[in-house]
Amino acid sequence: MHVVSQTEERIGDPAPASSLAQEPAREALPIDTFDRKCVPGFPAAGDAQRRLTSPIGCINPFMRNWTIRARVVGKTEVRHYDRGRGGKVFKATLMDESQEIGAFAFDGAVDTIYDKLDKGSVYYISQAHITEVTEKFRANGIQNKYELKLEKDTKIEECLEPTSIPIVRYHFIPIASLEELRTGSFCDVLTILKDVGPLRRRRVCAAGSGIKTNRHVNVMDMSQHVVRITLWDSLQKNSPLSHGRL
Repeated sequence: MHVVSQTEERIGDPAPASSLAQEPAREALPIDTFDRKCVPGFPAAGDAQRRLTSPIGCINPFMRNWTIRARVVGKTEVRHYDRGRGGKVFKATLMDESQEIGAFAFDGAVDTIYDKLDKGSVYYISQAHITEVTEKFRANGIQNKYELKLEKDTKIEECLEPTSIPIVRYHFIPIASLEELRTGSFCDVLTILKDVGPLRRRRVCAAGSGIKTNRHVNVMDMSQHVVRITLWDSLQKNSPLSHGRL
């Protein structure tokens, strides 16, 4: 039998190597395409401690071996509770250049951690447990779906070098927007003091509360909307209350 012709089966569209060499090179992705905000970085040059840290806004429960550098912007007193076998707890608010995050400690961890954290100071913190928290239970209006559970072995070391971490961060909203907030929410408003009500004494039914003092004040913002604020006990005593004060 004499074969006259043969059809070769071809997969795809192969081309000689010489033709590929003549194709223009693909353009590299611009460096701005990548999101750098969650890339761990070193503190500024001159920081003697000089260690790798992660922004608070980027840490999550799936990360391991992370360290944050944060300022303590809030710290509660130790509170004792009677549920179950009873115990004690305290909470803190930590902040860096990226975001805030709540932190808390229970029982034995309170004894280890509480005196290590001073409000206003900056610390390196690692080996804490990152947990997810629902909006309902977020402390002080913190816009972070995670919080830190501080354990006995959580590492806390004060940062002695200057940082750019703010001392406080505000998120101002107009008074007219207050009605849009969920009950129990936290917010910041920039107002002037319109008038001050008289000092009042009230008996509080909660166990051990006794008699407490308060006063109502009305404040107004640039939109001419007015809202009443109730100041209790030491807050009404220590707040500078003069008409027209910002």
